[in-house]
Amino acid sequence: GLTSLNVWCLMSLDTSVLAGTDNGIFSTTDRGLNWVPRSAGLTSTSVRALTRRGGTLMAGTTGGGTFVSTNGGASWNSAKTGLGGTYVYSLLTVGTNIYAGVAVNGTLYRTTDDGQSWTGVYTGMDFYTVTYALAAGATHLYAGAQGLSVWRRPLAEVLVSVPSAPDD
Repeated sequence: GLTSLNVWCLMSLDTSVLAGTDNGIFSTTDRGLNWVPRSAGLTSTSVRALTRRGGTLMAGTTGGGTFVSTNGGASWNSAKTGLGGTYVYSLLTVGTNIYAGVAVNGTLYRTTDDGQSWTGVYTGMDFYTVTYALAAGATHLYAGAQGLSVWRRPLAEVLVSVPSAPDD
C-alpha cells in the first residue's frame, strides 16, 4: 500500500492511477484499494509532479531533478541535463514541450526531447521563487509562484510550437 500520507500529485495512465508521494511513486489499477511501488531508478523519492507526453512519463522530485519512464513507470532514468536545479515542484506538457518549475533559481525550464536536455525559457521571476503550479491556455502560460501569486507569459515567448487549444 501507500507508505506515505503525503500525496503531492496524481496522474491517470490508461487503466491505472499514479501517485507521487514523499516515498516515491505508487500505482493502482483497482480504484485505490491496492497500491504498488513504481520507484525503481529514482534517486530522490519525494515526487512532487507528474506529467506525460505520448508514451513517456516524467516525474519531478525534490533533490533529484526530473526522471523519465518509457515503460509505464516500471523504471525511471534521470533526465536533468541543463536543468538549473534539482527541486522540481511542477511539470506541464503543452504539445511537444514539457515545462518544469524549478525551485530556488526563479527560472522556468523547457524540454522538447523528453528531458534529455533542458533550456531556461524565462528568468524574470525573483531568484528565490518556487513555481508550485503550471497551466496553459490558448495564448498564455500561467505559473502559481511563491510570493508572486500568478505569473503569466505569452505562449509564443516560451514555446517551440503552439498547439491548438480553446481560448483562455
